[in-house]
Amino acid sequence: MKWKKLGQIFDPTDHELPNGCVEFAQSPQALVYADFVRIYFSTRQRDESGKYLSHISFVDFDRQLSRVLEVSKHSDASTSTASFR
Repeated sequence: MKWKKLGQIFDPTDHELPNGCVEFAQSPQALVYADFVRIYFSTRQRDESGKYLSHISFVDFDRQLSRVLEVSKHSDASTSTASFR
């Protein structure tokens, strides 16, 4: 595999994430499918006391990682896996 540095390909502040999460997209894990790439990431929701609670979300890209196809609408793994194509 040859590595090609792309820089930042996703900014969570540009998208509406589930549970009011807005600031973080950390610890990415990618799954490559025939026609898209799904990247799971940890995002954070701030609770009433100001502490952060992590949630798992995903973003789907085209195979070239140049275009966002979809962003998860739920952070619950049981509902997000239902959207596999």
